[in-house]
Amino acid sequence: MALLFSELREKLEDQSIVVKRLKIEDSNVIFYNESNVYKISVDGVLLDEEFENILDAEAAVEEFIKLLNKEE
Repeated sequence: MALLFSELREKLEDQSIVVKRLKIEDSNVIFYNESNVYKISVDGVLLDEEFENILDAEAAVEEFIKLLNKEE
């Protein structure tokens, strides 16, 4: 059975897309876009919070890493 383009597009929208990869201090950070929200993975651990734009996500991850380093 042939797959319609609209069906293919619906399937692709549900997947996470890697938007940006960074190395902040000693942590590997990956930003994902999924269904118009941004998610963050730090050293392979997906954070619970979702962001409306990439700038908010970047600011939050920098603050998160500073807090992690402060605890150590």
